[in-house]
Amino acid sequence: MISVKEIREDLGRMKANLSARGLSFDLDRFLSLYDDVKSHKQKLEEMQCKLNAVSKIIKDGLWKDDSQSMLSDASVLKGYILRAKESYNLLIEEFDLLSQQLPNWTSPDVPVGKTDDDNLTIKYKGQIPKFDFSHKDHVQLGQELDLIDFDSGTKVAGSKFYFLKSQAVFLQHALKSFIFNKALSAGFTPLQTPDVSFNHILEGVGFAPKGDESNTYGLEGLDKSLIATAEICVAGMHAGKILTNLGYLCSTSLKVIVLGVRLALPGDQVKGFIESISLRNWSCLSYVNRRIVLNIMTKFLRCKRKSIVS
Repeated sequence: MISVKEIREDLGRMKANLSARGLSFDLDRFLSLYDDVKSHKQKLEEMQCKLNAVSKIIKDGLWKDDSQSMLSDASVLKGYILRAKESYNLLIEEFDLLSQQLPNWTSPDVPVGKTDDDNLTIKYKGQIPKFDFSHKDHVQLGQELDLIDFDSGTKVAGSKFYFLKSQAVFLQHALKSFIFNKALSAGFTPLQTPDVSFNHILEGVGFAPKGDESNTYGLEGLDKSLIATAEICVAGMHAGKILTNLGYLCSTSLKVIVLGVRLALPGDQVKGFIESISLRNWSCLSYVNRRIVLNIMTKFLRCKRKSIVS
């Protein structure tokens, strides 16, 4: 989470950040809650110190002549502390929920927009082919070549699931091997993660409840969730550590239980699919100091372009 001190020092920037992301976030309430939590915590600590002092006096028998009064004071303090803790817990619960919804900073060179039409083209490579016939989309090709079985997918798992068949299976594994080797040559270490994570790990990574677009899949009664993407477990693996130069080529296991947050790209890009191809994705991760993150992003893009050109 971004520190509250950093937000307060550059409040205008955070408001602009929220506006650019198109998010409705009560920043004033967030900051007010932070102050309330600090204030309540301080009062709780002060009352607890008083109670400890009174309890020590009673225990040591220093006020034998007025023991009933001391016991009464201790009882009153305990009541105050109990009510203060209830109030504090409510505040901290609301503050934690808001904290999970506070977004990170956006890069200043990222264009602001609401749809794909607002994206900027960074580079063209080659020319877009023009056909003298009506081309078919992936759904038509997959069905006509008997490479994708939508009917069986719907029968087993519901609408927009599918089975890959025959050469399509080999093609998918070939693509993964291709990207795998590219990432290995770029210095990444292969890693395959668990399919499940404790909820505090998800929340620490940033996969937190965000209203209607919540992207977590909880396992009831276990305080765990199915992972949506592999970096959740990798971040949890290094939780509480100070990291230096680490890079991982990371895969979620090839099981449908890794239901993804990437449920779906706009329009025809995912025609016929609950983009489960992203459930079999490979994630390239690098943990770096944010001062050099743009340099790392440049290296990622360079590696990606080489893969596409190849």
